[in-house]
Amino acid sequence: MKLSKLLFAIAACAGFVASGFAQNIETNKHGILGYLDPKTGTFRPLTREARPASIAPIAGTFVFDVTITVSSSAPKGPISCYVTASVTDSLGSFFNDVQVPASVTANTATCKITMPYEWYLKTPSTDHVYVDLSVTTGSATSKEDYYEDFDAPLLTLDSVPANGSTTTETYTTTI
Repeated sequence: MKLSKLLFAIAACAGFVASGFAQNIETNKHGILGYLDPKTGTFRPLTREARPASIAPIAGTFVFDVTITVSSSAPKGPISCYVTASVTDSLGSFFNDVQVPASVTANTATCKITMPYEWYLKTPSTDHVYVDLSVTTGSATSKEDYYEDFDAPLLTLDSVPANGSTTTETYTTTI
């Protein structure tokens, strides 16, 4: 009797697993990106222009040097810096992000963030790059983390840097 219950349980589990794999076996797609228009109740798929073969990637590196004065009232946990860079043009949206731990000495912390990027852009000379930076700290004894979040975006570049270039930005803040 126990063996038959065990075999039944194994067969049932195998059936559930197989049905889960079969849910999307034919299309192997995750759906269509879009949004539901709340006024009309109509689904509107997002469309974007196909990338012409003639468009080469714009690649480069952002380097962010961040110096943080650590306030005596800040939690004494680890400090980290998180930066994002994004750009959107008719070929799509591109987003890069990096988080690094800060080096802390006495009342000063520093982060050096190196962010490589590669974007396929149709109009890099008129596209805008938006950069956001957050500095966070917390501790095991604190119920909430403390963070300093710069006004979004922290930096707006009026055009994408030249292909192959390194763009360095320096920021100072207090946490």
